[in-house]
Amino acid sequence: MHYISLVQVVVLHRRIIEQSGGTPRILYLEALESALQQPLDSRLFATILIDGNKRTGHAAMEVFLVLNGHELWASVDDAEEIILRVASGKIGREQFADWIEAHLHPLK
Repeated sequence: MHYISLVQVVVLHRRIIEQSGGTPRILYLEALESALQQPLDSRLFATILIDGNKRTGHAAMEVFLVLNGHELWASVDDAEEIILRVASGKIGREQFADWIEAHLHPLK
């Protein structure tokens, strides 16, 4: 299994903030590194980044999947809804994993 690196997430976060706005600041670098070892728990990003936590968490998840030969087949609206539900605590890790599995396809 391949994991997204800390440097990759920092660059990803910076690019997301540049494109969509916000403060490009990470509160706890060590906590971010720990969160990267738990790719199905995007709620961990919520207390680490000043802005862009859901956007960065979603993008990091997508990169993680691509690094491991997969991609999500879901509409933008469906992906946004599931990320918002995870971030708000309305669904847990198991339900999130089930959603990912239902929308996961090998890269072509």
